[in-house]
Amino acid sequence: MELIGFEIDEMARILRLLQLFAEGHYNELQNYVRQQHNNYHSYDILSDIINLLSIYMQTKDSRFFESMMQCFDTITEYIQGPCYENQVSIIQGSFLDIASSLFSVISKIAFSKFNFECVFSKTMCWSKREQN
Repeated sequence: MELIGFEIDEMARILRLLQLFAEGHYNELQNYVRQQHNNYHSYDILSDIINLLSIYMQTKDSRFFESMMQCFDTITEYIQGPCYENQVSIIQGSFLDIASSLFSVISKIAFSKFNFECVFSKTMCWSKREQN
């Protein structure tokens, strides 16, 4: 396995573990990932996940697709419940821009695929007519 593939797999596992920490909508742990009050240094892991998602989006490498989906799954667990503080945090960050950009890309792909299928199906219909 190549090094980058290994790193992608490891990151996906870490994201999955973080997602599982928030299962059951335990509000204290959901907030703890964003801000650790009892530590000398606090790390906003929720923002780090969003930044990782942004990096994946900028690289436009299909190898990151599964990790991108895991980022979304993990973020979803940290805002459910609802966990208002985390919802506010991601809205104030760049998450909505990233999600909008991804939606735009997916829409273009879906639209292109739809057009191809329409053209392909019309071609098939015409070729069947010509055979009859």
